[in-house]
Amino acid sequence: MKIEEKLIERFNSLIHSGQRVLSTRSYNEFGDDQVDQELAVQWLSSTENLIQRLFGLNSVHLKRIESIVGPHTYLSYDPSS
Repeated sequence: MKIEEKLIERFNSLIHSGQRVLSTRSYNEFGDDQVDQELAVQWLSSTENLIQRLFGLNSVHLKRIESIVGPHTYLSYDPSS
């Protein structure tokens, strides 16, 4: 399998995972929307990993993700919550 095919497969997998995250969207008692945190953290970690591997740690793409969600968000995940 060519590298391009692997990348397309990986991006398609991330799109599918993102759609799974969005399918868990619900609203709490305050009217705020939320998604399944475990799935969202898995998707974010996989996305950050792919972007980092493709473009490097200091890429504008990875910095943009971190500016939106904060750096190392996945480290705060607590599966018992």
